Amino acid sequence: IKQRVVIPDGLTGNPTAIYAVELLPTGDLRGEPRLVQSSGNKAYDEAIYRAIKAAAPLPRPDRDEVFVRELPPLRFRPYD
Repeated sequence: IKQRVVIPDGLTGNPTAIYAVELLPTGDLRGEPRLVQSSGNKAYDEAIYRAIKAAAPLPRPDRDEVFVRELPPLRFRPYD
């Protein structure tokens, strides 16, 4: 996902945004990504949202028994 984030021009600092994402067993998104904590920069938050959507379907685990519907919170920082 991170590789798909287009960092907006003029972004200052290294803000953190956190998204919640739920998956179907196929790796497709279940519903929309949900912004849990804004970075304070709407353009950056939206760029992350678009990147999450563009990355779907996400890779499936090798074993079905390790599948989790709700991923741990996804933290994004542009310069980490």
